[in-house]
Amino acid sequence: MIFVDRSRVEPPRELLVYQREELARVQALMAMPELDRAQIKLFSPMPRGLNQLIVDQLSILFNGRCAFCERAGSHAEQFRPRWRATRLHGEVDGEHYWWLANEWDNLHLCCGTCDMNKRNLFPIEGPAAPPLTTGPALREERPLLIDPCVDDPRDHLTFQEDGLVVAKSDHGDATIKILRLNSRELVATRRNQAENVIRICESFSDEVERAEALDQRFGRHGFHQAVIQAVIERFQRADPAMRDPSPVIPPFVPPVPGVEALSDGAWLESIEIRNFKAIGALDLTFPAPQSVDGIVTQPWLMVLAENGVGKSSLLQAVALALMPEHARDDGTLRPAHTWLRRAPRVSKGSVRLTFSDGRQRTLSFQKGWTDFQWSGDAPPLPVLAYGATRLLPDFDDEEPTAPIREAVSVRNLFDPRYPLKNAERALVNKERVSEEQFDRLAVDLKALLPLKGSAWLLRGERRIATELHGTTMALDELSGGYQSVLALAMDIMFHLTGSSRFDMESAQGVVMIDEIELHLHPMWKIQIVEKLRRTFPRVRFIVSTHDALCVQGLRKGELRVMHRHPEDQQLRIESIDVPAGARADEILTGPWFGLQSTMDADTLALMAEHSALLQCRTLNARQKRDLQQMENELRHRMGTFGNTRSHRAALAAAAALEQERPMPSADTRIQARLQQILRDDPTGAEGEGA
Repeated sequence: MIFVDRSRVEPPRELLVYQREELARVQALMAMPELDRAQIKLFSPMPRGLNQLIVDQLSILFNGRCAFCERAGSHAEQFRPRWRATRLHGEVDGEHYWWLANEWDNLHLCCGTCDMNKRNLFPIEGPAAPPLTTGPALREERPLLIDPCVDDPRDHLTFQEDGLVVAKSDHGDATIKILRLNSRELVATRRNQAENVIRICESFSDEVERAEALDQRFGRHGFHQAVIQAVIERFQRADPAMRDPSPVIPPFVPPVPGVEALSDGAWLESIEIRNFKAIGALDLTFPAPQSVDGIVTQPWLMVLAENGVGKSSLLQAVALALMPEHARDDGTLRPAHTWLRRAPRVSKGSVRLTFSDGRQRTLSFQKGWTDFQWSGDAPPLPVLAYGATRLLPDFDDEEPTAPIREAVSVRNLFDPRYPLKNAERALVNKERVSEEQFDRLAVDLKALLPLKGSAWLLRGERRIATELHGTTMALDELSGGYQSVLALAMDIMFHLTGSSRFDMESAQGVVMIDEIELHLHPMWKIQIVEKLRRTFPRVRFIVSTHDALCVQGLRKGELRVMHRHPEDQQLRIESIDVPAGARADEILTGPWFGLQSTMDADTLALMAEHSALLQCRTLNARQKRDLQQMENELRHRMGTFGNTRSHRAALAAAAALEQERPMPSADTRIQARLQQILRDDPTGAEGEGA
């Protein structure tokens, strides 16, 4: 992190116009009575073109580097969050800082990792600034995060030659903790950069030659300028012959009270499975976080496979490896050896999980073992897992006391009779969940539902209801699909609230869902991935599906197709991205599902007969009549998919070419027949773009 002079780059003119318009819009919302705006989502994604203009200008300002860690920057980040600012000890300030959402001085170039680590965290030592405060008056808050455009990072941080960064102040301590500036990857790259600088400095005794060599190698666009500058300054202060390579030890800075209570930004990164149930060997790695429309979200892993291949086993393996010790003896687990893959010469298996902070968690099991063995630690992440049978809770049968929130809740994945928690009972408890917290959850819950108009969620003494256009309806009066998604969403929210104070934008964890498409309307299947991603942007999902509609909305590297090789029956897993805008039938007949066709069996049989007739050298009168009738019927059945003769002939040609006859002769006959059809139906040829 280095100081950046913000005055040298002007903001895009389009941003200033947008900022004025958005400020007026949100200001009008904030002027409404608090009860009337409590469940209104203040912000929508910025227009894509404007967002790119801002990123381009910020890239010039920050030389393409993240303002905080100096890796490659990718998107614009609000230094003060748009809303729901999280303070020390986890308190959430729901209305700060809406007026700064599009303020140029509040925007920094950021990388996806720092965005994930920073979240909505913004601890301050002073009082929160009143609404519409801007400029130097904001400094009265005494923010603990270092702003490289306002503060000189060298006053608060010491960058060492071993790659570590050490705090010189409480601001430095909080910044290192929140942004995880001493992550293993950052320490390694800074150490490597420091070694490169030292080699160049020791190679040139002349200061001018040394400066030219350093500028040629690194320049002002090189990454990790802070450590480069620190090494050069220390090198210049000492005689190279007598130089002490040991790092400078800054004075001890006591940790800031409350900062340690903030959750670490550690994530599940990779999964290695060996000999677990149907899985022989499987390695999966999450792709990097991606920014879409200026919003960075955690990546997903979606597994697409037929039944029996191992997609449920994958989820169970991860859940078992993340189980806490007390959950091993609750009667859910079968003996360890029963999870071992049944195959010759297979006597042991394992599941290894690697996390972004370098920690590893390994689950081991062998023949004859009753108990699993665990080694290594996992970060304190909430872990939730749901099986294909997600029974809705029965409100009246549950105990009157509020359900217990567990950080790790995976039993439903292993026991199909185990219902979801009755989160509705917990959320209507006003002693447990304040009005502000309920409204915060309501905003996120409504975003998941395909509601139109000014919907409102209400809570009575025992039930939650929705009010839409003046009509009030209890949640259990909604359709089965609505109830299923609501129950799942509320269960996830219920278990994640411990680390986020009811703010799902800051909640983090791992959520696994088997057969995510169950009970969903087709339109909802198309939207479910993006809706869950936007509602829980810092949660990593691992899900399975059979449905082509659910894979839409996935990003690069998120879809994995599992299948068994037809010859050796070995498990294969491939990363195959779905092109943006692909139709459901294109997905089904593509490499993701591998279907020969999405048509019904009767139509396929009719096409096969048509294809067989096309392969005949000569046709008698009856065959010609049959062929004509088939073509009329195909035109009637296939609609716009096959509304011209040439199109149907091409389909028939494709079918014929798959026959066992030699390709050249079949191709010649079919081409001749195709030309005849085109001559007889010029309109059809035109329709095909001939």
